[in-house]
Amino acid sequence: MQELFWDKDPLGESVRVSVGPGGRFSVAFNFTVIGVMETKGSTSSTDQDNVVITPLPSFQARVPFIRNARGLTNVSQINIKVKDKSKVEQVKREVADVLRKQHNVNDDDFTIQSQSDVLSTATEVDRTLSVLLVSIALISLIVGGIGIMNIMLVSVSERTREIGIRKAVGARRMDILMQFMIEALVVTTIGGLLGLAAGIGLTQFLQRDINFDLNLMLWDYEVAVDGATYVITPLWILSGLAMSAATGLVFGVYPAWRAARLDPIEALRRE
Repeated sequence: MQELFWDKDPLGESVRVSVGPGGRFSVAFNFTVIGVMETKGSTSSTDQDNVVITPLPSFQARVPFIRNARGLTNVSQINIKVKDKSKVEQVKREVADVLRKQHNVNDDDFTIQSQSDVLSTATEVDRTLSVLLVSIALISLIVGGIGIMNIMLVSVSERTREIGIRKAVGARRMDILMQFMIEALVVTTIGGLLGLAAGIGLTQFLQRDINFDLNLMLWDYEVAVDGATYVITPLWILSGLAMSAATGLVFGVYPAWRAARLDPIEALRRE
């Protein structure tokens, strides 16, 4: 509304609405503004603050291509507000009876959904997507961890003589173990930092708007991409780095243990 009328009171003003697929197939009509809805915000599919509501009889009378072959108006959706939540199921049954009589059918050729049904479906979809994303993340961590373990095993094999010399001059098994554990931790932490930089760089590449908020001395900023807003916070950054470090520690144990168990005499004999 601000884009159409700026600071002017919109009540009583005229607004032109275009209906149709576009171009010469569209039909435009002038409507008088009789009210402005309260701000509701946007959802994943629509922006509730960017819609125009017109009386159904006026819309039916003016727009010809919403009528069927018999000249009757096709209505694809009807919204009903129930004051008492406990009567939602009763209202659904009554509406279904009315529609069956109006359509003269025995089997429903329509779908009735309440907000709880839509919310339940959305929750189920969100849960499924969450499980899918977690599964992909776990598979990625396992594959990455196996790669780290193989690299560390190769490093132990190539540095066998070095390990033997360290043990010969007094290094304990714990010293060798900690050396390779720290190396695995450093490698995975550097990998986590590179992944973090790549993720932030990708969002910045796709961004449309970035707002930096340093009021709480926290590095939070929002990235709006294709109408969706992604918030990157220190918590998620630290969580990602912690997961990378944990992967290095878990998959670095076996190579470090093998290095610590090497016999110093056998290690010194290897070229």
